[in-house]
Amino acid sequence: MDDKHYISSIKDFFNIIETIGNNSGPTLYHVHENNNSILVPKLGCVRARNIYDLEQETLSAIRVYGLHYQDKREINDWLLMCMARLQGFPTRLLEWTENASKALWSVCHSDNVQSMTVLKANDNQHVRFVDCPYSLKSTKIFNAASCDTYERDREKWYSIHPLKRSATEYFESLYAEKEYANRLTLIHILPSVKKKLIEELIAMGISYQPEKESTDVHTHLDDAEIMSNKNKGDISSEHDNKNEQRVLEQYGRIYHQDFDFD
Repeated sequence: MDDKHYISSIKDFFNIIETIGNNSGPTLYHVHENNNSILVPKLGCVRARNIYDLEQETLSAIRVYGLHYQDKREINDWLLMCMARLQGFPTRLLEWTENASKALWSVCHSDNVQSMTVLKANDNQHVRFVDCPYSLKSTKIFNAASCDTYERDREKWYSIHPLKRSATEYFESLYAEKEYANRLTLIHILPSVKKKLIEELIAMGISYQPEKESTDVHTHLDDAEIMSNKNKGDISSEHDNKNEQRVLEQYGRIYHQDFDFD
């Protein structure tokens, strides 16, 4: 991995992008959340005795509680992962974008981020959706919209990472995968240059509104609840109890469960 790049201008940034080269595969950009540059998915940062079981229970909960009854999409494991990722749950997906200026804008507007990784992928690294996502032996990439037809950001990509099993379960850093070793470039953006870079981007007519959190959330699950139920060995009983206490709504009015609708 090439990790010695520091930029102080937009010109520096795009010069680096040009040196990365051009081939038939996409150039992808990952902004390190909280300056975490180890390139493992969020699920790999969760402390759990059995990561695979936690993942399966999370996806099962999304399937049962997180899908609107009018959703016409054909639900499979790939789409479930995308939906779980959108709703903030830990998954084996890592988010990337094809938009270089958008990635730079994001870094410059975050106090906790000072770097991004650029991946020059090739066609062999694309996922095949006919494959099972849990049987992958190496990290693969896919465009989010090719999996989820409701995805509005056509420049969003995901990398999906294989779960390694030995004495424990873990996700290997993308830097450690031989297939990617020469395809990753780390670019550093120091806090002292962020204001200047933002001004240069705006002068070029480039600006982005902060992304809104998904409002298409049909679930009341959260990370803490899933983790708690995972430790208890039961993910459904908690929701059964909640459903008994739930409030119903019809025609804009609120009713208790024992009320008969019209």
